[in-house]
Amino acid sequence: MKKLLVQIIGSSVLLGLMAGSVALHYAHISAAREMGATATWAGDPDSGPIIEIAQERPSPLAGLRRPSESARDGIEVQTVAAMQLVLEELRDLREENQSLRTQMRSEADSLRDQVSEFNRDITELQFRVDSHSESFRPLRVAPDRFARREAAHPLLPPKR
Repeated sequence: MKKLLVQIIGSSVLLGLMAGSVALHYAHISAAREMGATATWAGDPDSGPIIEIAQERPSPLAGLRRPSESARDGIEVQTVAAMQLVLEELRDLREENQSLRTQMRSEADSLRDQVSEFNRDITELQFRVDSHSESFRPLRVAPDRFARREAAHPLLPPKR
């Protein structure tokens, strides 16, 4: 009973939302039609020009005076000099960056070598400690067992 009631309420709410959206759409369309009845459409050949030409206004930049030729030449010379300084600084930074990269690579290689030597030393020490501990005992194996293994195939189980 509860499920049926929830379904009926949910369906009626959704139906109300859809009806409201249809009504809103109809209101917008009817308002657009009313506006369209009084206006001329762009597709009509009798409607005339669509865009009206704006009145000529003076440019807001017209009051500014232009720099003289000598001032422009001075500005260009200063700009070129500044660009050359920046270019030289960039070249210096690139060279420094390359030298630092090579230095970092050599240090990384030396650190890798040190780590590998350290790992070898630790492995060797760990083996020594394991072999000298009290719990380390070699396995007892009967001597005749080796003789049988040599005679038989290594992948086959021993004969009984």
